[in-house]
Amino acid sequence: MLDAARENEGAAVQRISKLQEEKKVLQVTTKLMIGILTFYKERVTGLQRAIAQLDAKKRETERAAQRLEKDKQSLKKNMNHVSIFLFEHSQKKLF
Repeated sequence: MLDAARENEGAAVQRISKLQEEKKVLQVTTKLMIGILTFYKERVTGLQRAIAQLDAKKRETERAAQRLEKDKQSLKKNMNHVSIFLFEHSQKKLF
């Protein structure tokens, strides 16, 4: 009976030792996974910031394009007025 108790105790000690080793592996794995998760979280944050900056730049570019289009239309109108004026002025000199 004493031998059986010693065997059980030895088996229990081995099981405890194995569980402690598994615990250490899990702790290391957990730390590694937390590090990876932190890295990707920072990466996502950086990408979100970059997207926000690009969106702001896009809006700024769109506004600039609208202003340029208005300027273009205004210049066309002014050129038409100048052309008409020059034409009328040249006609007056002919007569």
